[in-house]
Amino acid sequence: MRILTVICSLSLRHGGPSLACLDQSKALASLRHQITIYTTNDNVDSLSDIPLKQPINKDGYQIYFFPLTYAFIAPLRKYYFSIPLMQALHNTISLFDLVYIFSLYRFPPTIAALYARSFRVPYIMNPHGFLYPFLFRKIAY
Repeated sequence: MRILTVICSLSLRHGGPSLACLDQSKALASLRHQITIYTTNDNVDSLSDIPLKQPINKDGYQIYFFPLTYAFIAPLRKYYFSIPLMQALHNTISLFDLVYIFSLYRFPPTIAALYARSFRVPYIMNPHGFLYPFLFRKIAY
């Protein structure tokens, strides 16, 4: 099965989702699934110095990093806005049998779900704690 995983960032500084994504990809690849990860070059307070828009092979799967667009604008940075990621999803999502999406409320998961639905590719959304009631009671100042 060809599986595309979409996650906002693979920076281990983000904790759980990044590690879960890498572990899941390794496990699925060991079962002979073709795993591809699309993510941004976000590294919390900087941008990762990694090759962009080209496959990086790791543990039997591929990772594509896409640059954040307008990373210097804080609201867009927090939303992980990436035009190159959007273009790659539009051009390739129909090549996959399943799309596995980590997170909610950000640009990569939103556009991945939109394109998966548009191209009739089944998708799974993993909120990974984003629906925890405590988060909805937090007040931003």
